[in-house]
Amino acid sequence: MTGVQTCALPIFTNWASTYRSLTTATFRPRTVEEVRRVVELARREGRECRAAGSGHSPSDLVCTEGFVVNVDRLGELLEVSSWCFWVA
Repeated sequence: MTGVQTCALPIFTNWASTYRSLTTATFRPRTVEEVRRVVELARREGRECRAAGSGHSPSDLVCTEGFVVNVDRLGELLEVSSWCFWVA
């Protein structure tokens, strides 16, 4: 996918190395538009798409054979409301 960084080894591992999964691809978008493109690609290919942050969850919540979207590079706060917020 043009413009969105992907990891060479698509293996998700949480910080404690207690959970891991071999993903189809792990993406590291910088913008909301790049996230939108990854989600659209997952929809077109019929793949599951899960978001990952720091990997500190003590569960297998992010583990998937589909796409993982690592949101660590998203950092600019775009909007805050009483029910949601957006970052880029």
